[in-house]
Amino acid sequence: MKPQLLAIAIALTAVACGPNLPPGEDIQKALADIKSGEGKKEKHLAYLEKLAEKGRTDAALQLGYLLSEGKYFRTDPGQACIYFEQASAKEAEAMSQLGKCWEKGVTGKKDLNTAVATYEKAIAMGWEKGKCDLGALLIKGKPPEPSDPARGEKLCAEAAAAGNHAAAVKIATMYLNGDGVKKNPAKAKEIFQAAADAGDGDAALWLGSMYGNGDGVPKDKAAAVKWWSTAFEHGKPEGAKFIADELMVKALKGDQAAVAEAISWYEKALTKNPQPSARGQIEGSLIQLRKLRTG
Repeated sequence: MKPQLLAIAIALTAVACGPNLPPGEDIQKALADIKSGEGKKEKHLAYLEKLAEKGRTDAALQLGYLLSEGKYFRTDPGQACIYFEQASAKEAEAMSQLGKCWEKGVTGKKDLNTAVATYEKAIAMGWEKGKCDLGALLIKGKPPEPSDPARGEKLCAEAAAAGNHAAAVKIATMYLNGDGVKKNPAKAKEIFQAAADAGDGDAALWLGSMYGNGDGVPKDKAAAVKWWSTAFEHGKPEGAKFIADELMVKALKGDQAAVAEAISWYEKALTKNPQPSARGQIEGSLIQLRKLRTG
């Protein structure tokens, strides 16, 4: 997989969508303080943990997301799954996240049959966004694992058509890579395009990389930059990083204008609080570029 596509895939391993129903106002305030850096993050985390201990499923759900994202605290997938399980009795999306825990074997051995049953429960509870999680599992499954590619493709198509951008991105990447379905870059582009036009940053990232790499479309760096910029505008630091990476190549060849522009885009990427690994790469590139500028 090409570096840009790999970076997008890594970014998408984090939870793709937040809760459907808003948490309580007290929890919303704690989350806002965590994300803005107001006060000590650990204090707010402890507050949410106390609420979860008292049976607040909305707190448990948010703790699951925070610990699986690894954006504001350490990544702790096992503990995240415990919180998702706690919230799953009342929160359909927590049930869906619990399905992912079983599918990935986060807390032990993978159990795909239990994952399917858990996804089915989430959908029955009203979590339509879980359709393509179940669909992808059924598409990729090979007997004796749960397998029903036709139903899986139908579930993902239904979710994407209903405006679920995460589902659209998931099924489009399958078509792009021939992952469990017949490879169809044209169909992938069509789905990415619709989701990107509707404001989805992940779809814009993929669309940019299709143009940047010439995957199923004519290679077009200008179009790639356009879509990466759109992705950045919709909260994706990878968009700014990919633009900067392209400029970095020119900068290393002595293009001084590209040096300044690359620095600007890397600095923009940092404003979106990228994942720790991406932050380290960006900061390393900035050090190198600033030496080129001063040199």
